[in-house]
Amino acid sequence: MKKRKTNRIWWLVATSMALFVCYGIFSMLYSPLSIQTALEYTMSESVESTGLIVRNEIMIYYDGNNVFGFTAKDGERVTAGSVIGETFYNNEQAYAVIQLRNLDEEIAFLETLQNSSILTHTDLNIVLKQTQNTTFQLLEIIDSGNYSHLSTLENNLNFYFNRMQIAIGQEVDFASLLSQKIAERDLLLQSTQLPSSNINAPISGYFSSSSDGSENNISSSVIMEMSPMELDEYISTFNNTSSHSYIARIQPDYRWYVYTTVPFESASSFTIGRKVSVSFLYTPIENLPAEIISIEIDESNQIAKIGLLFTDVSADTVNMPSVQPIRISFREYTGLRIDKRALHIVDDVQGVYIRYGNILLFKPITPIYEDENYYLVPLQPSAGNGVRLYDEIIVEGNDLYDGKLLS
Repeated sequence: MKKRKTNRIWWLVATSMALFVCYGIFSMLYSPLSIQTALEYTMSESVESTGLIVRNEIMIYYDGNNVFGFTAKDGERVTAGSVIGETFYNNEQAYAVIQLRNLDEEIAFLETLQNSSILTHTDLNIVLKQTQNTTFQLLEIIDSGNYSHLSTLENNLNFYFNRMQIAIGQEVDFASLLSQKIAERDLLLQSTQLPSSNINAPISGYFSSSSDGSENNISSSVIMEMSPMELDEYISTFNNTSSHSYIARIQPDYRWYVYTTVPFESASSFTIGRKVSVSFLYTPIENLPAEIISIEIDESNQIAKIGLLFTDVSADTVNMPSVQPIRISFREYTGLRIDKRALHIVDDVQGVYIRYGNILLFKPITPIYEDENYYLVPLQPSAGNGVRLYDEIIVEGNDLYDGKLLS
């Protein structure tokens, strides 16, 4: 009985060892490889923080009861006294005026299409390329959320669609369409009142119809006097939804500022006068040029206050909320990005395995930059770097060695 029990134990042990060996062989032979393609990528030395946007602005107020709308576009430079908006007696009047202006644009568009040179000199390949480029621009505009140029691109796309019809031999009766639109406009004009009054710019500068209600509460002189800890607390408790009574803003100067705080250990990367690029993470704005204009270090609290100067103005910059997460980049590196999980050390040489057909090859690498997850290696192969563009890099796999045949 005892012998039979001992044999059973040995059988279980032998079976377990056999299964373990089989599993090991199976893992080596049949484990799937995780592969990433070596692609060109740009990485940068950067610091992420939260920035306070400071713009010296003039607020525009309107205390009337009428409906109002703006004729000036966000980011547009306006002159003192120029018309930037209009008031209407009611919504119906405002809507009718908008319809009239849209019809005027359509009429101008159709008059352009009647140009004889456009009708008789239309190359299909050129029109297809123009249509494709405009479509891509439209998609980029929609993706960015900034629709200030949307109507222009829409008109351009319609323009190229009509030219395409001409290029493939379809007849388009532009004269009839033009007459129809002119009749619609004339009929609407008879029953539409013009705007009751204008809204004029009080000062020259860059216009913005957007506001988070807090701009008037931010004084650049006050921000500059704050200590790093005071600024950090001010930003962390900032309310982006303050109540306000103004309807628009004008930024008189092309210069505007961002103040932020960074950890003490990052302060050494900042020097006054150094040029950097800044990305505003919740907006379409990326790599906007800036200059470091002030640094104040609080060593006891391990924090630093940084001031940045900007001189680029657009619809995106004037409409940004006052507090934004930002990324400050000091230097950019461009190369092939490699996942750190792919790294192997072979004979004291660091490198990666690549799949070349059905063979594994070991390629040495010499990183030019790295972050927590990736290496960046030179674009061109050399003695110390064998990875080329589009190489298939093995990120994960078992029993990897140079010259291994893949089944």
